[in-house]
Amino acid sequence: WNAQQISTALKIQKELGYNRFISSQPQYSALWRVIEKEVDPICRANGIGHLVWSPIAQGVLTGKYLPGQKAPAGSRATDKKSGANMINRWLTDEILTAVQKLKPIAANEGLTLAQLAVAWVLQNPNVSSAILIPPGFPSAKRCCVKLKSL
Repeated sequence: WNAQQISTALKIQKELGYNRFISSQPQYSALWRVIEKEVDPICRANGIGHLVWSPIAQGVLTGKYLPGQKAPAGSRATDKKSGANMINRWLTDEILTAVQKLKPIAANEGLTLAQLAVAWVLQNPNVSSAILIPPGFPSAKRCCVKLKSL
């Protein structure tokens, strides 16, 4: 929701005596910071935390997509059923080059690029949690094994 929708919902909840919602679920990453200008401030002022999705920008912030190269076979960028249209906005040489420049920063901290991206999202004090289970993972256990390898 945008800030206006959140504000309207808060008013309706108050007027009708409903319990207030306590979380929002926006997209948020170092590449998609739209919530910072209006959504985050209204949520913070009203005690609404964020459960964010796509903290590694559909995989772009893992560094696996390289400038000037085709997307890896079987990756989300090549699978129309797994968000190829959504990820395309970040598959520019400018963005991919910028992501590659983050590698030394991550390495200096002993992190992978994916871990750096998630840590960056979680540094926002209003982010309560980040959704990390990618499509295609049949179980949370398999996902946790994969995330440890990131």
